[in-house]
Amino acid sequence: MHLADFLGFAASGQPQLAAALSALPHLPPSASHCLLSGPERSGKTSLLFHAALSLARQGREVLVLCRRAKLEAAPPLLPDGVSRQDPAWQLVHMKYLANGYELLRYASSIHMLPRLPDALLVDDLHALCDLPAGDRPRPRDMALCRVLATLHEAANVVSALKQAPCQLLVTQLSPPDAPRQLYMLQRWLPLVLHIRPLVQSHALAVLNPRPDVPPACLQELQFSLKHGGVALEAVLPAQAQTF
Repeated sequence: MHLADFLGFAASGQPQLAAALSALPHLPPSASHCLLSGPERSGKTSLLFHAALSLARQGREVLVLCRRAKLEAAPPLLPDGVSRQDPAWQLVHMKYLANGYELLRYASSIHMLPRLPDALLVDDLHALCDLPAGDRPRPRDMALCRVLATLHEAANVVSALKQAPCQLLVTQLSPPDAPRQLYMLQRWLPLVLHIRPLVQSHALAVLNPRPDVPPACLQELQFSLKHGGVALEAVLPAQAQTF
C-alpha cells in the first residue's frame, strides 16, 4: 500500500505534487490491514473509493462493504479527470449490508465467493455494525472486537486461498475515547491513517506510527473537498501524530 493510493488521483494536473507523492516509499507489509479515521464529513468515504480505484487500476479485484443509504445520500467525491465510466471500476464490486449481523454473516462466508477479492474495503464500520450505544464502553468494545476479528480472519482466509495478501481497509468515525479505542483497533488494523480538519481543508497523516513505518512516510497530505471533488493541495513533512 502507498499513500498515493488515497490521494494520487487528486494530484492530477499538478506535476510537482504528483512527483512528491510518488517519491514516498511504500508502506510496510503490516499496512495491508489499515484503518482510515476522521471526523464527520472529512472525506473518509471519498478516500476509500480513491483507494479502490487505485487498486483496481493495478488489476486487483476490490470488494467494498457499505450501506446503500449512506452512499445514495452522500456519494463519494472524485478528483477532476476521474470518470465514473473508467473501465477499472469493473473490478470494484459493491456489497450493500444493512447491519452488523449481515456484516458478520457475509464476512464469515467470504471464502465461498466465486471470485475472491484482492482487497476488502469496509466503509463507516461503526455505523454499519450498529454498535451498542450508551455510556458504558464495554458492550461497544466487545461488539467491535468481534467484528474486527471476523474481518481480520476473512482477509487472512482469502490470503491463504489466493496465496497472495488480501488487503483490509476500514473507515471509521474518530472515537470519542480515542487513545483507548485506538489501542484496541491497532490489534487488527496496525496502520492508522487519520484525517484532521484544518481551517479550509483537511490533512491526512499516519497516526501513532509503528516502528516499521519508514520515516519518509510521515508526511501530511493536505487536501480540499470543494467544487464537487477532491484536490491535493500540499505534501508536507509532519511530526508523527498521536492521540
